[in-house]
Amino acid sequence: MFDAHRWINSVLARMDNDPEFDAIYFERTGNVKKLIEEAIPLTYLGLHLVRIMEDVFLQFFTNQPSYDGQLEVSGHNNYGFKVEVTTTENEESALQRQALSRNGMVWLHGPIKRDGDDGRKIISEPQMIDLSMREDRCLELAFHRFLAKANSGRYDLNTAILVAITMDHVISIRRRGELLKRSRNFLHANPTVYGVYYLYQRDGIIDSTRASDREI
Repeated sequence: MFDAHRWINSVLARMDNDPEFDAIYFERTGNVKKLIEEAIPLTYLGLHLVRIMEDVFLQFFTNQPSYDGQLEVSGHNNYGFKVEVTTTENEESALQRQALSRNGMVWLHGPIKRDGDDGRKIISEPQMIDLSMREDRCLELAFHRFLAKANSGRYDLNTAILVAITMDHVISIRRRGELLKRSRNFLHANPTVYGVYYLYQRDGIIDSTRASDREI
């Protein structure tokens, strides 16, 4: 597990020294997309599962059509499961990343759109927002990304869904609790997958619930 962590750090360090870092990181071309949207979330999950007297082993699968990684825990407890990763990335967040890369800045909140025939130019405008409503949107998006995977019929009870939440701040404890409650209720009524892990990627925080968890 810690080998994966060191490897991730070494790759990011090499990228950081590249004069084209902004374009590489924020445009996410080629293998960089899989690194950021699959390998890094999987590594966060592996570190989350580390316990005293247990070892965690992580495998990445770049060409596996049905899931993105495999986690195995051995020691005091022995278990393992496959992991399928999804994110809360959408058209708006992709445009914000690309605008930051191409323009050197982007407004954090407000309308954003492509301009010009080739779509390379991106225009963003500032706008005051209701952070409570933004948190609600993030909660709904994260939950529906989980539902889309869990209801797809492509996964089994040995596959966990990992939702990487890419938001500029961690949503409130109350909404995190609401997201887990809705996910737990779904899994109890529809035990289609092992469970769901919600990764708040900016801060490395993970909340989880499994189909086997007892109701509380």
